Amino acid sequence: MVEREGDRDRIHTYYTVPEKYLETELAEELRAGTELLAELLDGDVDDDRIADHLEVARELLAEFDERGTTIGAKQFGDSHIIELPVASFSNVKPFEELILFTLGEHGEFESVSELAGTLARELGEEYTDSFRSKVIYNVDRLGPGGKGYVEQDEHGKSYRTRLSRIGELWVRSHADQSEL
Repeated sequence: MVEREGDRDRIHTYYTVPEKYLETELAEELRAGTELLAELLDGDVDDDRIADHLEVARELLAEFDERGTTIGAKQFGDSHIIELPVASFSNVKPFEELILFTLGEHGEFESVSELAGTLARELGEEYTDSFRSKVIYNVDRLGPGGKGYVEQDEHGKSYRTRLSRIGELWVRSHADQSEL
């Protein structure tokens, strides 16, 4: 479904970050309990400390049995839910990479022609109709009808061009690799 552009809007992945992970508290109590048991073996433990650990352990186990591993949900803006972008898992060709990294570096371009001019300058190439057509073709492949890494808004006769959220994630995750 992810590869078929028409079906992409049917896929939604959501995540809710819990306020509290019980595993962390259970692990902390288990560590404290092992220290207490070690001290018990040495015969150097106060009865009140044993009672306190027993009470905390019982409360954590009861909470774990009742709620599972997490409690509550953190608020993000106006919601408790974060929608994760759907990745397209398509291979990106070298020239497409250049376009993505250029968009990542410069942000939004008022037109594909402006993007093509910037790419031509950065590559030391002559800006020709052929080069501009190559950029347009590759931006289309990276856009909503293709890989989904680029967004475009019609702006008069031009298309304002920028990275989509998944495109931003792609650039961020591949930035280190491009510097090698």
